[in-house]
Amino acid sequence: LYGAFASRQHVTYESSQSDTTKLIDQDESAITSGGYTELESDVTDNLQVKGGLRSTHYNQTGNIYFEPRFSGTYTLTDKLTIKASTGKFYQFTNRVLREDILSGSRDFWVLSNGNSIPVSSAKHFIAGLSYETGQFLFDMEGYYKKLDNLSEYSQRLSGSRRPGQVLTLEEHFYSGSGFAKGMEFMLQKTRGKFTGWLSYTLAEATNNFDAYGGEFAASQDVRHEFKSVNVYHYGKWTFSATWIFATGKPYTAPLSSYTIDDITGNSSSFLTISGKNSLRMPDYHRLDAAITYDLIKVDSRKTGSIGFSLFNIYNRSNVWYRQYNIVNNQVVTSNVNYLGLTPNITLSLKLK
Repeated sequence: LYGAFASRQHVTYESSQSDTTKLIDQDESAITSGGYTELESDVTDNLQVKGGLRSTHYNQTGNIYFEPRFSGTYTLTDKLTIKASTGKFYQFTNRVLREDILSGSRDFWVLSNGNSIPVSSAKHFIAGLSYETGQFLFDMEGYYKKLDNLSEYSQRLSGSRRPGQVLTLEEHFYSGSGFAKGMEFMLQKTRGKFTGWLSYTLAEATNNFDAYGGEFAASQDVRHEFKSVNVYHYGKWTFSATWIFATGKPYTAPLSSYTIDDITGNSSSFLTISGKNSLRMPDYHRLDAAITYDLIKVDSRKTGSIGFSLFNIYNRSNVWYRQYNIVNNQVVTSNVNYLGLTPNITLSLKLK
């Protein structure tokens, strides 16, 4: 297997403060092009291996980036299989966290330039096993990912700017590294009227930025996640229910505010800020349910479906992020939540 590719990316993003100071003003384009090859081989009746290489030319840096990858599976018995894979991957269009202590952090997309905004990369190491018997499949997988040239945008590490001044991205960008590791377990019922799965993930994601004093929990660090998916088929009807639980994500917050008067009588306000991502949001959980009815033609072909679903049935207030206001040197906190109880009606049709 082999092939070639080419694509053009265009990113436009603008962010202002108080409608006067442009914090970010970018309009960038880039072209990636290259080729790939992949070879698969049955070494023995029980061992299958696959190797590949992808090369990408990125016009913003003028460099060629090579991404080797390798995977293999070994069948111990007709029910038990061992698997492993590794590879290196580059990302030229990066999703960057824009840290905003008072209003809540946001992500935005930016093109790497190879200098202040480096091309990010990751090395993946994954191994696991799967066991299948009758109607059940058990899958277990462990992974470790080494992350380099991560980027984050922050205003609090820079000095003030004049109103109306356009700030370059480079002035507020900081680079670092990180890792992600974890174990994933899944038990799935694959056949019968009742299907579904239970899954559990134990994970850790850590970043290391000199600008923040070293290691800290990555913003996407969720230590525990559990999911239960249940589906029941009865004739043309399908009933489903899903419950999700996840421990809270880390965040940074202002702890207190104080004012200092200088010798001229002018006052300046300052914030005492927590350690980088040293606090945790409340745990996240919700229950969803849905009912679907299949639309069938006379010749027994499925032509579509109509359904009704409820998102977050017990109306759990799950916190998305927190905002802060400083009133008389007091920090006032308000939560911005995800959707509460939300009903939906769906209709899907097959035209052919």
